[in-house]
Amino acid sequence: MDRLEYNLKSFVGSYWRVGRTNAAWDEAVTNAFSIMAGMLAGRETEQEIASKQLARFCQMAIGSGCDDPLLRYVHARSVLSTHQGMTQETLAEALRPIEKDMEFSHYPAHRKFYVSLRTAETIRAYQPRTNTSPELGRLFVTSMAYGRNALVDEPDMPAEDAYDICHELLKGVENYHRYYQDFYFQLEKPLFQNWSNTAQAHLIKGTFYVQYAWRARGNSTAEKVAEDAWKLFGERLEIAANALETAWKLDPSDVRIPTEMLGVELGQGKGPEREELWFQRAMALNTNAYEACHAKLTYLQPKWHGSAEQMLAFGKECVDSTAWGGRVPLILADAHEALAYYVPKAERADYWKQPQVWPDVRASYEKFFLLNPEALGWRHNYARVAYWCEAWKDLNKQIPLLGEVNEEFFGGPAEFQKMVRLAKEHGAN
Repeated sequence: MDRLEYNLKSFVGSYWRVGRTNAAWDEAVTNAFSIMAGMLAGRETEQEIASKQLARFCQMAIGSGCDDPLLRYVHARSVLSTHQGMTQETLAEALRPIEKDMEFSHYPAHRKFYVSLRTAETIRAYQPRTNTSPELGRLFVTSMAYGRNALVDEPDMPAEDAYDICHELLKGVENYHRYYQDFYFQLEKPLFQNWSNTAQAHLIKGTFYVQYAWRARGNSTAEKVAEDAWKLFGERLEIAANALETAWKLDPSDVRIPTEMLGVELGQGKGPEREELWFQRAMALNTNAYEACHAKLTYLQPKWHGSAEQMLAFGKECVDSTAWGGRVPLILADAHEALAYYVPKAERADYWKQPQVWPDVRASYEKFFLLNPEALGWRHNYARVAYWCEAWKDLNKQIPLLGEVNEEFFGGPAEFQKMVRLAKEHGAN
């Protein structure tokens, strides 16, 4: 079953089978779910148009009195979340009763999974990251149960949908060590029972074991890592490498596989030739593969396998390339941000005032905006680094281009106003 057919069955088919149907809103719900299925299947080439159509049909259904929990969820995610001034806390208040309603519905586990997980993620967004509330814990555990049930009960699910369940759940709990490991091993058995011959299953395994290896090693410098931690680190990276190499044999067209292999090489350190092989494989598949470029930049850091000179040379290559696009030109700015952290905190402000730094950062952002003129959110990043570098002329150019200002990004209203004042004062000289 292909992804469009599966998602039409999961949304439209399930609605007509177990949803709260009513002639007053059936057509609007069917249209909304059909668009949603197309978006999830990657069939909607004009995503912005599709999103607007989805929102319109959701509003028509809600306006007609629709109380179906799955439609209300799609409405909350596609309409309510886009309202100006909508906070994560307010959105969570809307999602909580929907999640409870879905629990008692007969919708398939796959659909319940996303409602519970997105509700958890929304609540987590405004709660302290160090604290897992009982409510949040329940939602994560519930999500895992729904995800596992979906993998068990729906063996005809497309491999990419099975991948998404595992990937999204593990990403959602990656900061919660007590869930991350346990959830993966609960998902692994049904995943490999039904999709063992797919690249996606081995990609999930490889991705997990890369993270699992680094968790064993910890964040200490090499000389402080215990012998047993090194042993686990090596064993888990070997499992990751084998899984990803299997995935690559099954599907050498998936850019995620070579990108993950860069993380394996970072830990195994078998040599720059191996790192470059997987990097070139990623870029051949996607010339806008920022994640692969960022992984190479990490590899080139002095604390790993390179030097500051190699980082900056690679960053300049990312700016100068006529083939690479997307966010790739930002790698040069990323290189300077990474190198600034090699400087003691008390001296870090001086790093940005070095004469060679701002020309690099400016070239990085100017090339990025040349390729991505609509990416207005990144103007905040550009302005902030201009402030650090005391590039007052360029900062004065960026401030009017910020659009709706997120003052917290700059450290709060007072710090933002200070930045604007200093830019005007120095710009007038």
